[in-house]
Amino acid sequence: MNSTDSPPPIMPPPPAVAEGISPSLYNMWRCVICIAHADGIIQPEERAYLEHIFANLDRTYGLTPTQKMTLAADLEIPQNLADLLAKVTEPEYRGMLIHFGTILANADGIITEDEEQILNMLHAQQMDSIDAEKLREDIRKDMEEHRAELDAEVAEMRAEARGKSPVLKSLDRMLKKLGIDMIGH
Repeated sequence: MNSTDSPPPIMPPPPAVAEGISPSLYNMWRCVICIAHADGIIQPEERAYLEHIFANLDRTYGLTPTQKMTLAADLEIPQNLADLLAKVTEPEYRGMLIHFGTILANADGIITEDEEQILNMLHAQQMDSIDAEKLREDIRKDMEEHRAELDAEVAEMRAEARGKSPVLKSLDRMLKKLGIDMIGH
């Protein structure tokens, strides 16, 4: 390259190809469609709700063509919930499945017995997956890490309660009778 030649222009990278949503989130929505099929037919309100969600997912995350086609096909042909549920591997999406499934089941104003059975099964599975001992340990650790903040809040509550509201004093006395010392007098 001589001095009169300019360097080639720096080109921006090509636009990213849509990767779609994560497999766990994608399969969560496929499970929601299974809930819509539970009563044997997807009601117009349920279909409108799902199509609106899928359009938002596509606009926000960019669904792949395969994901779009599969979701559309699932609206027409019911899939096996158990098979799809096994592919919802992230706990947050398992919880979201219950939330969105409940919204969908209520979309037409009627929760059928089949929809209710599916939702109850999902709730039971979610509760079974909770490690109560780990949860208690996490709470204990969090309380230890934030002990100074908690102590400061209790001290502030004490200061505010002194000579103030008779309702707070009364509530405090009732709670103490139950063995709960909220203000720590």
